[in-house]
Amino acid sequence: MICISFSEESVRYGQLIKNGEDYVIETVQKFPLAVPFLPESISNPEFSNSLGKAFLDIRSNLPKPDSYVAVTLPSIWFDISSQAIDAGMSEENIEEALNWKISKRLGAVYDKKFVQHYPLSKKSGSDQSYLTVSYYKELGKLFLKASQAADFNIHIMDIDLFSAALAIEQLEDIGENEKWAIWLVGEQVHDLIVIDSGDFRQLCRFDFSDMENYTILHKSSADDISEKVIADINGIRTFELENFSAVDRIYYYSYSVDSEFFNMLLTYDIKNLKNIDTFEKYKPLNLYQEDGSGTGAMCQYIDLLGLMFRKMPKEVR
Repeated sequence: MICISFSEESVRYGQLIKNGEDYVIETVQKFPLAVPFLPESISNPEFSNSLGKAFLDIRSNLPKPDSYVAVTLPSIWFDISSQAIDAGMSEENIEEALNWKISKRLGAVYDKKFVQHYPLSKKSGSDQSYLTVSYYKELGKLFLKASQAADFNIHIMDIDLFSAALAIEQLEDIGENEKWAIWLVGEQVHDLIVIDSGDFRQLCRFDFSDMENYTILHKSSADDISEKVIADINGIRTFELENFSAVDRIYYYSYSVDSEFFNMLLTYDIKNLKNIDTFEKYKPLNLYQEDGSGTGAMCQYIDLLGLMFRKMPKEVR
């Protein structure tokens, strides 16, 4: 299994091999992208070339031949929302109602997007909650072209934060009724998701507009939970707070491992604010070392491990 994680400036990849009853991470590597991996780059002809070159470079550096690929992409490439539907409806009518709701939200671009709905375990009265995720079909076409040129078959395309959440749930002792968050620390813009009792609750994008304030750039729903978490984070940042209250715990990681702000966070000693060493338990045979070997460097691969866990049986994780 080849696992690939794209971020704005770079791509990280790893290969998971089954050896008898054991699973071995053969390699985890990283290299820069020629063109920033951002939605505004999709109209740039060089973007397609950069994507194709990335897949070919990965193919040429694999320890063992493989074609099964799983990919994570930044959340900015997706439209994410949650909505409630009467659970008493038939499956066909539920699908129709969900598509109607998202078409009203997306408007003219609805027909240009690939849309998927996922049932959440959370229910409210007679309503069933669903997570709806969509992305542009053009993006899918570019990935199909680039992967096929490298003789890869993409079986999984996930959102980086969601894959990171899967890994953290496996690595940490998180109670089934806990409310927790994952914070992807960026250079300018930050992403955060809130998980409530095992279910996705909200995604939020934000920035710190100045030394004291923050700005919410996008929320996947009208819920105010993520803003409460970000207010806590901002309070810690400005030394107005010493602890969080909006959630039980916050995990943070970054692809910008040289970021001054991220490295400052690594020095904080706050009980429920945690950074994870992705490979403390699962040691790759060959690991990229140019960013260092500390927790701050290793955390950037957490979504890769989440992809690998999809292939590994629960009893061996």
